[in-house]
Order: sequence, then C-alpha cells, then structure tokens
Amino acid sequence: MPESGQDRTMRAFDHADGLTWLEDALFVPEPFAILDRDGRLRAGTMPMRLPDPAEVSRVDRSLIPVASGVSVPLGRFLGAQLSGAMLRATGGGMPGIGTPGLTGAALTPVQLDAMAALGLLRLYTPLSAPARVARLGIDEGQGDRSRQVRPLIDALRFTAEPFEAARGIAILQPQAEARFERANDSGLRAWLRARGVAILDFDMMRLGTSAIGLGDLIAAMAACRVIVIDDPQHASLLGFCDPGAVVVELGVEGWDQPAIAACARGFALDHRVIRAPAPRYPVKARLPVGARRMLSVEIDLSALSDALERGLPVGNA
Repeated sequence: MPESGQDRTMRAFDHADGLTWLEDALFVPEPFAILDRDGRLRAGTMPMRLPDPAEVSRVDRSLIPVASGVSVPLGRFLGAQLSGAMLRATGGGMPGIGTPGLTGAALTPVQLDAMAALGLLRLYTPLSAPARVARLGIDEGQGDRSRQVRPLIDALRFTAEPFEAARGIAILQPQAEARFERANDSGLRAWLRARGVAILDFDMMRLGTSAIGLGDLIAAMAACRVIVIDDPQHASLLGFCDPGAVVVELGVEGWDQPAIAACARGFALDHRVIRAPAPRYPVKARLPVGARRMLSVEIDLSALSDALERGLPVGNA
C-alpha cells in the first residue's frame, strides 16, 4: 500500500527531539499503557482487557503522555518522564508538531500541586478512559535516566524554603509491595521513631504524625541531613535534599536498587548502603504463622546506627 503524505510527514519527525510520534495511538491512562495503531504495546503494561472501540474517545491533538493518577507513586510521577515532557512542552514548539500538550490520568491532589508549581496545568488534558490520540509522543530511550530528572526537581526545589521538620526522614516501601518481607519491620520503624527519624506515608501524605503537602515535603527534605530509604520508586525525591546530606539505603545482598544510588550520586549526596543477608529458601519449611511470604530479610539495627551516627562507609548488615 503506497505511503500517504501524512505518513511521510510523521515518519520525518519520528524520533525528533528524542521522541517517537505515534499516529492514532491508543492511550490507556490507568494502568498506564500505550498501544500503536497496529495494537502493539509501546509503553507501560498491557491491559488485561482491551477497551471496546465504542468506549474509546478521540483526541485530535499532539500530546505527550505521563504516568499519573492514584496508582502512580509520587517519586515515579516526579521522574524523568515528566521532566522530559516538561522541557518539550515548554520549549517553544517542535517542527511539524507545534507546542504539544500533556495527558494522563486524573491527578491526585499532590500531583495537582506539582503541576501547578511547574506551570503545566494549562497544558494538561486529564483522561478518565482510554482514548485514540491523533499524535502521541513517547520517549523510548534506554539506559540510565537519573540525570534527566534534574530540571524538574530543581524547578520544584526552589519553590520552598528549607524547614527542619524532623532529625531524619525515612522512605520505606510498603511491606505489601516489597520483594521480601522484612522480619523486623515494626522494630525498625519503632527504632527510627525513637531516634527522631520521621517516616513518610505517601498514601496519607503524612510525615510522622503531621499532615503535609508538596511544599511541606520539599521544605522538610531540603532541611533534612539524613534520609533512610529502601523504595526505588521514590528515589527522585532525594533531589530535594541539599548536597552532602546522608542517604542510607536499606538493601539486600545481591538485590541492589541502582535507581537510589544513581539519584544520590546525581545530586551529590553521601550514599551509604546497609545490606541484609540474602534470604534462603526453606524448602521443607511451612509458611510461618502470620507471615505473608516465605522469604524474609532482617535489617541489622546496629549497622544502621553506625551508618547514621559514625559515618561508616558502605558495608554489610
């Protein structure tokens, strides 16, 4: 079949500015998924059920999608994808495309605050259902993208003045989402609280016992000198810290999280790792009463204390 003039135009701009422009792509806002017009998955996770054509609206615009909505953690939302979209949407237009807009799921309150602070709300088209988009720009770049988040984080970082809300802040992955169950999770949390380390709860947007907004979070991170973290999805938030702040990563031997180390290095933070021994599979053992998973790890609190208070280099728990 001969290639149409429109197809030639879109192919000419394919991969322009690092983006691939898909024509008549299907965009599913939640869970985030992009399928080209031939039904091939180009980004995100394949939906369990493809929408009926009658359920799909059409958007005749050039848009850059961002993962957003209630299923997207704040650190992932404020990541390289949104940073790249911000630069392209505010960069004065693109040849053959003009000024693209942004699209995604309905924003949560904290995501709404971030978009307003970045001046992107006027460009954002929220979608509550799958839509067929005339032109959808996706970044299919590979490799380390930790440096790409810096423009966005810097833009937000200077919207708040540092305010010390806690001696330290802990960003801990919910146990239901963790790869391994932490056998001493409740003890770890109590130990941190006793030492003035406030635990961030992103579901409730609370720091310790205090309700916070995005500005409060930025101010608290900027003033904090010690961060304890094991959740790579929130690694980008480390950029709100001042250079030289101590980042103690709670790791597992053989299961490193490169995103945390990459962001810590990119923002000139003092990165240390406390590694719990790798779990061993108890072949003949039954699941312990009250346990959700067979494999579990345990954080050595004495090693964590050393990393926080005596400034020991990277070591094992």
